[in-house]
Amino acid sequence: MTERRLRAMQLAIAAVGFAGVIAELVLHEHWAAPWQVVPFFLCGAGIAAIAVFAANPGRVTARLLQAVMLLAAAGAVIGMVQHLQGNFGFEREIFPDAPLAELLGSALKGVAPLLAPGGIALGALVAAAATYRHPASGGPRQETRTGRAK
Repeated sequence: MTERRLRAMQLAIAAVGFAGVIAELVLHEHWAAPWQVVPFFLCGAGIAAIAVFAANPGRVTARLLQAVMLLAAAGAVIGMVQHLQGNFGFEREIFPDAPLAELLGSALKGVAPLLAPGGIALGALVAAAATYRHPASGGPRQETRTGRAK
């Protein structure tokens, strides 16, 4: 029973996290360029996959959730790179003669926050963790406190 509650909390935390990222994106009007709408889709797909798995936990829905979370995490990494590239390009334009180390340092602290996509990655990790050795996912059997399989 406790394990079921923990898994439910993980899924709820991930879903609320994705919703929070969407709210943050809306507040920052994160849709100026076509690629800037990708996080909206990743978060929406994450919430949908969580809802499907929570409503009908099973091997197929667990794999679906894992696949969507892998996609979301990959998208988050790409988002971090996009932010870094944007900041670096801006700094290089403003300070064309600045040394590379100085440009990189400024890019890490630039207008586009480098770790902002990390919220998506964190949500993906927490949701995927909820499927780890889940009884309905067809994974390895659970072990009891004594170390024996159920």
